[in-house]
Amino acid sequence: MSEPPTTSTEPPQQHQHQHQHEQQKHPHHLLHLPLIHCGASTGTTARINAAAATSPSTVIVREYRKGNWSLQETMILITAKKLDEERRNKAEQGTARKGSELRWKWVENYCWSQGCQRSQNQCNDKWDNLLRDYKKVREHESRACDQSQIPSYWKMEKHERKDNNLPSNMAFEVYQALNDVVQRKLRGVSVAVVAGPPPPPSPTEGEAAAGTSSPAASESSSSSGREWGQKKEKRERKRRRVGRSIERSASAVAQTLRTCEEQREIRHQQLMEIKKQRLQIQEARNHIQGQGIADLVAAVANLSGINNRSRRRRSEEYECLYSGEEVRRLKEQNEAMQAELSSVKTELSQLRDQMPSLVRTVMHNVMHNIPPPPSMDPGGDAYK
Repeated sequence: MSEPPTTSTEPPQQHQHQHQHEQQKHPHHLLHLPLIHCGASTGTTARINAAAATSPSTVIVREYRKGNWSLQETMILITAKKLDEERRNKAEQGTARKGSELRWKWVENYCWSQGCQRSQNQCNDKWDNLLRDYKKVREHESRACDQSQIPSYWKMEKHERKDNNLPSNMAFEVYQALNDVVQRKLRGVSVAVVAGPPPPPSPTEGEAAAGTSSPAASESSSSSGREWGQKKEKRERKRRRVGRSIERSASAVAQTLRTCEEQREIRHQQLMEIKKQRLQIQEARNHIQGQGIADLVAAVANLSGINNRSRRRRSEEYECLYSGEEVRRLKEQNEAMQAELSSVKTELSQLRDQMPSLVRTVMHNVMHNIPPPPSMDPGGDAYK
């Protein structure tokens, strides 16, 4: 692409006064189209310049496009910015730049000549957003080169880019074009700073060189310094934010561990109390069971000895007092009593076998405050 000319063919002074008068009448609706100095589209530029120069009353109304930028519009803007940088770096002092407003107006005119119908404010805002996204991607790529576990931006999905606070839809060709513009600018700054002083030129050449290179170098240096300061401040803010997050997380984890330890100690004490009570109940149950069995055995033995002595005594008395038929009848009665005594012994033996279960039932009823059944109630019908 050919370089744009460094001089402009401005219309006559009368033509400028007429345009200014019309712009004052319609400040919000009519925009005067400045002359486009770009060699990219010579035919279109020539026609527009010729129409503006030959028709003093020509007023062109631009209807700017709104909405999202397409990829083609973005590439046109980057090309316009690159050409504008080259134009301003090669400009002479006589045609020095007239401020950022005219500079972005030149970018707008170039974009319009290429079919990108955007205003200078839209171009300025879009360029700022592109540079911000480019810096984020460039910083991420530098970290990815240093650390292998970090994936490249171009291999990440959209949700992964959003999670890492990166632009979600930057195209690779846009990144390359921006990188080319930034590298050109940095090379221009380094050459201006590192190069030694030139030989003493003539007064006219010196003034032209000073007017051409010094503002560009100072502007580039100041922008680089601002960019470095913003990066440093951003890193400091991020470091402080991460430190506060780590501190809060550590305190929360420590508090949770202390709470868990206290609850574990309380549960252990409760478990030991339950085991202790269980052992006491088991010892009391065993003592009661053994005592009951011993009392039952002693009662059965005592009853058996009494019956034997009573039987012998009666037998002796019967033999002395009775004889014949009476003795036979008494023997039958004695045999019946012996049979009844045997059944009583059998019942006592069964009762002795059932004694452990009865003791457990009694203990369960005592512990749970359950009243005994009528058959075991001393005041019930079973004992009347």
